Amino acid sequence: MPTKSDKSDPFTNPFAASFPSSFPTSFPMSDPRALRILTRPFEQLLQIQAEFLKATEPALTSWLKRQSESVDSTLKALEQMSSARDINEAAAIQRDWAEEQMKRWTSEVQTATEQAMSLSQNAARQAAEITTEMASYADPAAKQRKAAE
Repeated sequence: MPTKSDKSDPFTNPFAASFPSSFPTSFPMSDPRALRILTRPFEQLLQIQAEFLKATEPALTSWLKRQSESVDSTLKALEQMSSARDINEAAAIQRDWAEEQMKRWTSEVQTATEQAMSLSQNAARQAAEITTEMASYADPAAKQRKAAE
């Protein structure tokens, strides 16, 4: 049973006497380095997500604009095809529309690839930074060695 003196240290487990001697009895977060080691990856993840959202906002806005243009182009082509005088004119309208769509899709894939590469490079850079930072917490001398280099 906890005694009054056990309550003086909020990081000490009042039931420590009932645990085996190898069991940790103090709250592990009482060490600021341990707390930083555990929370830093979550901070980094949130930062990566914020950067991802910031980077994708203009891309998504641009994509929505291009989709709207694509729909408009399709409707225009359908209107033209419905008023075509013969099959050759309708086929030419469809061919022009398909060519325009292929150019648009090629541009979409290229833009998406460039954005994905940029985002993955940023994520890799941040992962390397956090790995280095976490290593310095585990081995404080590593930070001094890195500074000496």
